[in-house]
Amino acid sequence: MRKLTIRRKQFLLSDFQVRMLLFTFLYFVITVVILAAVLFVPLMTQLDTEELSPEQRGIVAGEFLSLHYRFWPAIPLVLLLIGAHSLLVSHRVAGPLYRFRQVHQAIGEGDLSGNVRLRKNDYLKEDGENLGEMLDSLRNRIREIDYLDEKLQSGLVELRAAVEEGTGPEVRERLGDVEDKAGKLRSQLKNFTLDEES
Repeated sequence: MRKLTIRRKQFLLSDFQVRMLLFTFLYFVITVVILAAVLFVPLMTQLDTEELSPEQRGIVAGEFLSLHYRFWPAIPLVLLLIGAHSLLVSHRVAGPLYRFRQVHQAIGEGDLSGNVRLRKNDYLKEDGENLGEMLDSLRNRIREIDYLDEKLQSGLVELRAAVEEGTGPEVRERLGDVEDKAGKLRSQLKNFTLDEES
């Protein structure tokens, strides 16, 4: 199986990460619009009322401008921090998904030799462990089937030799042994479902 520890050199690994960053940006924009509305609309409505004296209107306008000067410059910095964090989180999810995809493809090709190796800070570790346990179980079952097949083949060779010798009771005994091994092999094969049940 291909080594699963090879690091990819792409900055964005998948469409999943691009979509995650786009959704994060969309949520950020929605949050900024709502926050700006909550902060600025009350001051704007206060400025629109005719009940305020020019002095009070100047104070509200000063608060409005002061808030603008503090609020808008912080937005790009917050966007940068949230974007970097989202990218980091998406790498910790997309990296394991990429490795899972490699393992699934190898299993589909009949290669059960690999293991899932995740980085220290990756997410989906429990899923990786479950996939590793599944691979171990499949390998053990295939080893058992291989062992039974070897026994069946050697039993067939012995049976063929007994048939050529022509001895009756030995042939029946060896035939029973081969049938027993074939039954065990068949029961092991029943552990696998090859077609979807309708």
